[in-house]
Amino acid sequence: MAEGDFSYEVEIEANNQLGSMANNLNKAIDSLNFIINQFEKILSKVANGDFTEKVNVKVGKELEEMARNLNQAIDSLRDVIYGVKQNAVNVNNLSTEIAELSS
Repeated sequence: MAEGDFSYEVEIEANNQLGSMANNLNKAIDSLNFIINQFEKILSKVANGDFTEKVNVKVGKELEEMARNLNQAIDSLRDVIYGVKQNAVNVNNLSTEIAELSS
């Protein structure tokens, strides 16, 4: 796990505190894998111009804050792109009007 590989589980077959700790660690690993996959999926879509998805994680204050920040960044990018498109339409309309007035 120290190198970022979360693909394995702790295997301890015990019905004591050690077994409970191993079970809790495996649940934490599963949660991290889920979150990493969510972020990867959303960032891939954003990289391809799709700003419609949102990250939805409910597993801890810090990770929820990261998800909220990513969602705000996506919203900001979407707003900027929309603004640029609107300005392009306005410039096109103005240039058409100028061309019509000058002819």
